[in-house]
Amino acid sequence: MQNAVYKIKDEKLQQSLLDLGVKIKETNNNMGLCLAPFYIRISKVDHSMFNQFWIMHEVGHWLQYKKYGFIVFYLFFGLPSVLSQYLELIDPFKKYKHRYCFAEKSANQFAYNYFKNVIGNEKIALFRLYYPF
Repeated sequence: MQNAVYKIKDEKLQQSLLDLGVKIKETNNNMGLCLAPFYIRISKVDHSMFNQFWIMHEVGHWLQYKKYGFIVFYLFFGLPSVLSQYLELIDPFKKYKHRYCFAEKSANQFAYNYFKNVIGNEKIALFRLYYPF
């Protein structure tokens, strides 16, 4: 199942993904990864609200790619994001938080701006709680 492309049960979210040309693939790792313009990999595509928010966050990275293009996206967002995740993993004091990295907060802002008119006020307000910017 690792390379299966998933359909999201939330019809508005699914339509947004289709409009953007996003494919979601499942990974066995507990992680999300946007490899724009190819696909988004995410673990446990289980249709929960948290999982939908995680997909929305990764779509935020996809939107960064669409706005800035391949070189700028991978140099200024992709690489810093990967390094940030690595720093969180090796931090012996567990004080560094990947979610507050510029690339991640920017992806959250992109996702919020794109989805605020798609999924409704209640869900988008919850997204803001889980994904700060």
